[in-house]
Amino acid sequence: MAIKTFTQPACPFCGIEGNIIHHSLKDRLFGVPGRWAVRRCVDPACDLAWLDPMPLEAEVVKLYKNYYTHKKTTPFKKPHLMHSMGRLSLKMGYSIIKRMFSLKEKRRRLKYMFLEPGRDGKKLLEVGCGNGARLRAFKDKGWQVTGQELDPQAATYAKTEFDVNVLLGDLIDIGLEGEQFDAIVMNHVIEHICEPVGMLAECNRILKPGGKVVITTPNIESYGHAVFGENWRGLEPPRHLHLFSKQSAVPLMHKSGFRQYKIWTSAARAASMAHGSIDLSLFGSHTMGERPRQMVFLREIIFQYKALQNWSQHQNSGEELIIKAEKTPWQ
Repeated sequence: MAIKTFTQPACPFCGIEGNIIHHSLKDRLFGVPGRWAVRRCVDPACDLAWLDPMPLEAEVVKLYKNYYTHKKTTPFKKPHLMHSMGRLSLKMGYSIIKRMFSLKEKRRRLKYMFLEPGRDGKKLLEVGCGNGARLRAFKDKGWQVTGQELDPQAATYAKTEFDVNVLLGDLIDIGLEGEQFDAIVMNHVIEHICEPVGMLAECNRILKPGGKVVITTPNIESYGHAVFGENWRGLEPPRHLHLFSKQSAVPLMHKSGFRQYKIWTSAARAASMAHGSIDLSLFGSHTMGERPRQMVFLREIIFQYKALQNWSQHQNSGEELIIKAEKTPWQ
């Protein structure tokens, strides 16, 4: 299943040639064939990172043939008694870290994309809704939810398993009526998009005045990227086509028509990024949704603590970049 590609030496945002920061990467998650590099713009005012070679847009669907959203989550196997006791001890230590840094509340806010029903409206669209689990969580909170998804298998799963409305197809091609949503969310989606500026411009069009779009995406400037390098889970070649920093998010928002926005990073879910990164470092592969081995779990907890400590001193170093923008009435 060869993937047709084109070379992309120049920055998609500013046209300046980028330096290669990672060479000859392979897909160690879902087995898409090919070798991939990641380039980063040399202009510090731009700072975008991108995949080179870049898959043709018509080929992108092939990148998701074996994707995790196609599979039901299987229950974890009951571990041996000694392993259970060891894991319980680790969980107790982890709970102390969670309390120290108020992680429960920080993760709750990330789960609901820093939105609250009523205050932020009621009609919500999730772009790239995957298997629909997040949409169902929003629905249970009182939102009127709609999802959009390119992958027919994921869309079918969302409809049958979570009873949510999902529109199948490219958001721009669907041609939704303008100014109808109070909120649009994209959780780890923008990095998968061939034309992120065009996608966000469409979100701007279909938002009501005062409506909000909230984006989470891996942060190329993260502590984890510095620690794990080519094994950092956030790279995910070849599905992550563009990788953003706080700096490169600025032209992204301006080019798509947003003028009122806030950009920050979070280390609250650093452990989940560490799980995949540690597996890739130690074993050369990682299975989505699999409970971490005890040794990996320990390292995951240590990484979460270190990432939070690092973030407290360097607040652009969180594993996730968050962008929250509002459509102003005059747009």
